[in-house]
Amino acid sequence: MKSLSENQLKKRATIIQSATELFSYNGYADTTISKIAKRSGISFGSVFTYFETKEALFETVIIEPIEEFKKLFFRMPTGSIDKTGIKEMTRKHIDFFVNQRPYLQLIQQVLGQPEKFPKLFTELTDFYEEWLQILIRFIQESQGHRLLEQFDPEAVARGYISFLIGMRLTLTDDETNSVWKHFYAIANRILGIKESE
Repeated sequence: MKSLSENQLKKRATIIQSATELFSYNGYADTTISKIAKRSGISFGSVFTYFETKEALFETVIIEPIEEFKKLFFRMPTGSIDKTGIKEMTRKHIDFFVNQRPYLQLIQQVLGQPEKFPKLFTELTDFYEEWLQILIRFIQESQGHRLLEQFDPEAVARGYISFLIGMRLTLTDDETNSVWKHFYAIANRILGIKESE
């Protein structure tokens, strides 16, 4: 991507946010560049300053957030792992996912149609598999330090990821609702931490 001014970066981010919401709620076929431009408050032609085609914009909307996900999910507590560090990790994960409903709805569309979006399907499944392996190793290490109960690490990792995604997809509560803080303890239990300890 060519170097963009601060104003251009803001416009591009607005386009991506609008596109994420529209693709998420209306689907790929029913989302047009015209609708994205209108929602973004910019001209139709301006969208093409940043994205050559609707397909290129859609790919950007799916792939760029993965890098942000990696910054959070691929950095497990290291060194002297303790229960406080694990609980802080689960809190950060939940707080992050609470704000990802449109994106999660969007990736569900991609994962449900691998023949229509083969490249994006591969990107998302590769990300999932990499995160899964990192989480499995972290759970094994934490179990080795007797910080987590002794359950099958892969099953725990898959259950934890499924909980995070499912929690946000099934609840329609606003991001500011206090309901989300109640899920911290549940996430900790899925990993195997006893709240009383």
